Amino acid sequence: MQRNGGALVVVPRFCSEVSSLIYKHFQQGRLSLSEALGLVEEGENLPVETMSPPGLPARAIEIADQFNLKWIYDAFYVALAEIVGCELWTADETLHAAVCDVHTNVRLLSEYPLTRSTA
Repeated sequence: MQRNGGALVVVPRFCSEVSSLIYKHFQQGRLSLSEALGLVEEGENLPVETMSPPGLPARAIEIADQFNLKWIYDAFYVALAEIVGCELWTADETLHAAVCDVHTNVRLLSEYPLTRSTA
């Protein structure tokens, strides 16, 4: 999620979620151990600000209930974007479909405008 001129903000469990995804790819043979460790190291150096503002857990429960989300983890990201006032970019198409009519700041990562280097 971006706010204030591009600073990235994340919920406290972001690091464990990224590590879990990397480990899953390692277990499935898509990454070697050294590649997985390299990606985890890169993840530790991402310029992100971890935030857990007051009211975040309660708002996440409300959002999860409102949209009948299977996992509350997803609702934490939606709630943080709402509280901070920023966009949430997600690859989770199910989450996006569930909340995008109300939370218009939730966007699909596949639609993120990438700039290509000409060098």
